[in-house]
Amino acid sequence: MGELVYKICPEAALQEARRCGRFDGLADDHRDGFIHLSAGSQVAGTLAKYFAGQRDLVLLAVDPERLGERLRWEPSRRGAVSPSLRASRP
Repeated sequence: MGELVYKICPEAALQEARRCGRFDGLADDHRDGFIHLSAGSQVAGTLAKYFAGQRDLVLLAVDPERLGERLRWEPSRRGAVSPSLRASRP
C-alpha cells in the first residue's frame, strides 16, 4: 500500500454518499471535473485554505491502490504535486 490520500468533506456529504452507495465529490469537484484529494502533508493547508471556519468536517483516508489508474498526481500550489481522482470513463 502506498501513502494514503485524503478527502476533506462535510459530514452531510459523507452521509449522502453512504446513502447512495458512492461519493461523487463536492461542488468544487464537479466544477473542476475531478475529485480533489490531498496528500498527508497537504491536509492542514487544504483545511486552512478551503474549509476555514466550517464545522462538521470529516477526513476520509483512501488507499491509493484502490483508486487505480484514475489517481493522478498533478502540479498544485507552491510547486507541489497534489492527488486527484479522475472520473471513470463509461
